[in-house]
Amino acid sequence: MSSDRRQPMVSASGAVSWTEFDPRWYLETYGPAIVRKFETDVEAFDFYMETGQRLGHSPNPFFDESWYLRVHPDVSEAVRAGKFSSGFDHYVRYPGGTKSPHWLFDPVFYEVHYPDLTPERLSEDGFVNSYDQFLRRGDMAGRSPSPFFTPEFYRSELNIYETKNAVSEGAFRHYLRRFCISLPEL
Repeated sequence: MSSDRRQPMVSASGAVSWTEFDPRWYLETYGPAIVRKFETDVEAFDFYMETGQRLGHSPNPFFDESWYLRVHPDVSEAVRAGKFSSGFDHYVRYPGGTKSPHWLFDPVFYEVHYPDLTPERLSEDGFVNSYDQFLRRGDMAGRSPSPFFTPEFYRSELNIYETKNAVSEGAFRHYLRRFCISLPEL
């Protein structure tokens, strides 16, 4: 990923949220470890591009860098060899196929459980892949991204206020933005 990649990938149906750098989330997640303040979002982005990727940081809550490299050793080797600057760089360049960007999204599970999501249909509707479709439509429709996350159960465990928020933004997004700790495992 080149340093001019400040703009998110855009498909026919809009911005692909998992390609966006989220400066607020990034600083909340990695700020204590960085011990550095950034005056602007651009400074935070530049730090991620120059240093954060090498440290194994994720750019947003929708992509789990350390998990991606751990479960895709071919990508991990390509990053070590300098072919990609990070697992995220790889996924942005090659979003098709069955590689999952996050441990809570299983593209095979999702496509099997929602057979309307054929490659042709995804393309016709302007989605980059099934994860793109899930984040922009499936989450709000209450679709389950994997056997490990059930929106109905998740919402049933929240208080009334948070349940309303989870319904309005999607249970998966709500979980990742509020409760999922995104720091690498020790």
